[in-house]
Amino acid sequence: GRATARAGLLRPPGALDEDGFLERCVKCSLCQQACPTGAIQPAIAQAGVFALVVEGVPVELAARISERVAVPTIGIGASAECDGQVLVMHDLLGLNPGFTPRFVKVYAQLWQQACAGAASYIEDVRQRRFPAAEHLYHLKEG
Repeated sequence: GRATARAGLLRPPGALDEDGFLERCVKCSLCQQACPTGAIQPAIAQAGVFALVVEGVPVELAARISERVAVPTIGIGASAECDGQVLVMHDLLGLNPGFTPRFVKVYAQLWQQACAGAASYIEDVRQRRFPAAEHLYHLKEG
C-alpha cells in the first residue's frame, strides 16, 4: 500500500533537533495542518501503532489519512482509499436481521438458514431424535 516506514526525518537548515522541538511543542497540530507535504505527523509507528482503523468517514478524508500516516489504514465504511478493509462477519454473512449499515455489503443471507437449523435442532431434542446412537460415546470394555 501507500504506507511506508520513515527511516529518519530530514530537517531544514537551522531547524531544532528532535528534543528541542519536543520541548517547545504545545501539541496544537497547526504544523501538521500547514505542512504542504504531510510529512509532519505524530510518531505513531515509533509508539508501537502498526495499523490504523478508519471507520465511517468520507472518501476524501480516508484518502488524506491513508496518504499521510506511516502505517497501513484499515477501512470499515471508509472507502477503498484505505490500504485494507474489514467488515463484521455477522454483517457480511447476513446474520443480523433488521438494520444493515450503509457501508456493509451482504455476501450471504444466513439468518434464515440459522433460524431453520436452530428450529430443527429444538424439534429433534423435543422428539428425542437427538442425540442419536451415532452421536454418542461408549465405555470401552476391558
